[in-house]
Amino acid sequence: MSNREQLRAKMIENAAEINRLHSRIHETLKHRSESDEARQEWSRACEEFHARYSQLCLPDGPHPNLYDRIKTGDPAMIEVALCFLEVRPYFFRSGYHWKTILQKCKRAPMCGEQSERFSRLLEKYTEWKEAQAPKLEAGIRSASRSATAPSAFL
Repeated sequence: MSNREQLRAKMIENAAEINRLHSRIHETLKHRSESDEARQEWSRACEEFHARYSQLCLPDGPHPNLYDRIKTGDPAMIEVALCFLEVRPYFFRSGYHWKTILQKCKRAPMCGEQSERFSRLLEKYTEWKEAQAPKLEAGIRSASRSATAPSAFL
């Protein structure tokens, strides 16, 4: 298995673990007021989630100066960033990470192959945004009509 495939597999595995930890918080939250033991279980779930989150966000844990290393064109960090953008793992706050990494990559110097991968990724992202635009506009129009429509319950 290539390094790229290993990175991608690890990102998917880590996202599943973050989701499991996050679900555990919500499961224990339902019962935390029932007893001291239940409250402690919820507290432990929160502590474990927060203790492990930064380690799981990216393979090999938090990379020191990740964004600076992307901006300077560090090939290893560009590879991690591109894999993250391509895999687009889904977990708590992953969308924020994705958009931040995308912005940093836009300004990063990249070698030919990495530059080509990033260009393809940007094309796909642009196509996706264009496909979403009509849905967004319809939602805005609908919300606008409901906000201005007279209510029968007034």
